[in-house]
Amino acid sequence: MIANIFLDTNILVYAFGEEDEPKQARAKDAIEDVLRLGIGAVSAQVLNEFFYVITTRTRIKMGLQEARIALESICALTIVEMDRHLSFRAIDICAEHRINYWDSLILAAAERAKCRTLLTEDFTHNRKYGLVKAINPFA
Repeated sequence: MIANIFLDTNILVYAFGEEDEPKQARAKDAIEDVLRLGIGAVSAQVLNEFFYVITTRTRIKMGLQEARIALESICALTIVEMDRHLSFRAIDICAEHRINYWDSLILAAAERAKCRTLLTEDFTHNRKYGLVKAINPFA
């Protein structure tokens, strides 16, 4: 499994469920690019968080069927599954970078997918976490 860009949940949420038009356009462009080039990845965690947020928390709440269709389109990306090895790697990342466990799972999944870039709004822009560099596409 080799991908170059890992997409965090917030990028997907902006693309599918927010009214912030500039952010939505950038997020959609990023997703379209990684899908077209076949270089994108997400984790099972990201898929689950996306579905929950898009159906309960965004200003534009999707119905279950519409959210399922959005989720299916995202599943064209490489999907990193959760397992105990990923959980233990996340604990190591947590200790090494002093970040929370859930964010560490994102980084562990990006590493597993051999991504060097994490598109996210939630990490420090331009910071490297081991081999993965966090990039805020809205910065």
